[in-house]
Amino acid sequence: MEFTRTTFNLNNTEKGIGAKPSNSGYWDIHKFITKAAKGTGGATSVPIQSSIGGALKTASDAAVSAERQTRIYSIASVVGALVLIAAAVSFAQGMISTINSQVDLSKQYVDDARSESKRYFSQYEDQGILVRRHGELLEAISSKVSVIARRQGDYETVSGQIDQLTAAIRALQEQVKANGTVAPRQ
Repeated sequence: MEFTRTTFNLNNTEKGIGAKPSNSGYWDIHKFITKAAKGTGGATSVPIQSSIGGALKTASDAAVSAERQTRIYSIASVVGALVLIAAAVSFAQGMISTINSQVDLSKQYVDDARSESKRYFSQYEDQGILVRRHGELLEAISSKVSVIARRQGDYETVSGQIDQLTAAIRALQEQVKANGTVAPRQ
């Protein structure tokens, strides 16, 4: 049954708009159903069907379709999740492989740097030994040069003294020649 509001302002019936319901017409249920069962175009009787059965069939078909779609979406979701997991695992394996190769390469660089530093350190130590030896040689040469310089200084001193003695001897000889004797020293 359908009820439609056909009046306005129900609180004040005098101001109501619309017609009052009529008691005449098809209030006899048998006449009402017979009128509803008459077909159009002169058909005498049309079977009256309940709309509930059709609605149930439509609802049942919709439920089956929804269940089918839900299964499809569930399977698609599981497949999508598996594909996503496989892609993530593949990506992680690729990253791990790349990182491991970089670590191996870095280890090789570190090992090469260690061997180079050991070689340079060994050369540095060898150079240090050579510098110490040269330093010792320079000290020995320096002390010999000092001795020679002292001797040179001594030589110059002795040479100067010899020159003085030679000059004194010549002066005495000159004196002897001139006087025949040596004058006493003053």
